[in-house]
Amino acid sequence: MIPIKILCSCGQKYAFDIEPDDGRISQAVQCPVCGTDGTTAANQLIAQHLAANSAPASGLRIGGQQHPATVPLPPRNLTAAARDGNFSGMKVRNKWFIPGLGAAVVSVLAFVGAVMFGRSPERKYESAMPSTEGMDGLPQTLAELNAWYVEPPSGQNAATFYSQGFDALQIPNVHSSNLPLLGKGQLPPLGNPMPAPMKSALAALVKSNRDALQWFAEGAKFNHCRYPVDLTLGYDALFPHSRKLDIASALLELSAIYHAEANQAEQAASDVLNCLALANSLAAEPAVLSQLPRTWSVAYALAALEQTVNRTALPAGVSSELSKVFKKMERCEARGEGFSRAMIGEHALSLAALADPKQLLRGMAAPDLRMAADRRSEITARLQSGAKLTAEREYLDTAFRRLMAARQAPFPDRLKSDELGRQLVAEAASKKLVVLDLLLPSLGRRTTAEAECLARLRLGWTAVALEQFRAAHSNRYPSTLSELTPEYLSTTPADPFNGQPLRYQKKGIGYALYSIGSDLKDDSGERKNGKNGDIVFTVVTPARSGL
Repeated sequence: MIPIKILCSCGQKYAFDIEPDDGRISQAVQCPVCGTDGTTAANQLIAQHLAANSAPASGLRIGGQQHPATVPLPPRNLTAAARDGNFSGMKVRNKWFIPGLGAAVVSVLAFVGAVMFGRSPERKYESAMPSTEGMDGLPQTLAELNAWYVEPPSGQNAATFYSQGFDALQIPNVHSSNLPLLGKGQLPPLGNPMPAPMKSALAALVKSNRDALQWFAEGAKFNHCRYPVDLTLGYDALFPHSRKLDIASALLELSAIYHAEANQAEQAASDVLNCLALANSLAAEPAVLSQLPRTWSVAYALAALEQTVNRTALPAGVSSELSKVFKKMERCEARGEGFSRAMIGEHALSLAALADPKQLLRGMAAPDLRMAADRRSEITARLQSGAKLTAEREYLDTAFRRLMAARQAPFPDRLKSDELGRQLVAEAASKKLVVLDLLLPSLGRRTTAEAECLARLRLGWTAVALEQFRAAHSNRYPSTLSELTPEYLSTTPADPFNGQPLRYQKKGIGYALYSIGSDLKDDSGERKNGKNGDIVFTVVTPARSGL
């Protein structure tokens, strides 16, 4: 295996291990944030490694969460490449990166205590959030940060079961043209029959992963989760579970599709619930590289629900549980809990790095660091000067407080914190705080991902309510979402991108439900690629059996 570390032009850093095929990477690689192709850069690094016949120059491991082309961003709604590529020869190494304070800062609220999850309706997805002023109560050191990621009581850690499930994963030949998501297969359009070879491939996948799926179901029963991450290592901490969680989420979506196609509605709904619980297992992990995969898992869960309700009818009991889970997760996301914890963690990591310039010097030595030579020399000189970087720390704390305050706003106003992040980057540059170039490269990117996740949770909550309404009204969907309140929804959910109610259009015997998405344009429920298009939930052929 050859270690590959890539710094994208957008500021995102990501890393993975690769077994080259004839001296080259065997599939396309994309930036997990902006989607920019990284294949050429990867091939150049492979060539350098082979030429030197040794490992790349040592340096701070700042690779971020790599999301290869098999399931790069969440399915369907973000990139067309989500259905392409494969896992062949690639072993992803989940490391801390230096994502910038914008990926690391949060609200003035001190989000303390682990976020809970499990099957208990009273406790699932709830977290304690006592408010404090300023920085009081927030972790400032790596030891404090590690302790802040609370270790559950013995025998009550969901991560124990999830880790068993990750180890039990059996991923087949990813070159298969019959297997969607994990292979090269393409799911048929909603409402179209599934080809027999694809059914067979899904059946084989579910059967071979029976043990893994059982472990995931067991993990979902627990209210606490902490994966074995040593945050005292700072930017050198490892997060191997993040990549495995992504594969597990794809498996759960496929399992839901398989069970729904077989009209096993209760099992399909259980797969959706288990995927949501798996996503929420990262809610308390104070790392951006954990919160991004969490949002991807939510996208898998929503896609699984969409596929399910187009194939079978949800029983009353599981539809009620799905409604409760989506609603509680929506509340946590609206408060910004997951990303707030992550950004608080990134702030502590940045403080630790500023206190130990050797960490940053190792980062500067990375062979793939794309930075102008004069800028690199300027930063290196500052780090080697022996200065305590007091000005950088003071600015870091000031920026942290400003962004914390901005994140208190509800959506859509919270989106403005992204622009504030970009302003803070520019301001740091004008003050010649050059070292912060390593800590503030992508300051204003995370709130959009948070809004997309919130939109998907609201779509899921509303879609379940629509199914409940249909079950009680002779298989008829409502004319408007307002008919769902107050019996099925306490209020009509708003689109986090503009504050208006989610769009809803009846189409034939089904409907289209959607958010306008990050491009802020109403595309009438059209799914597009990348950053364009709406975030859509569509029902084309609802099953006519009663709930």
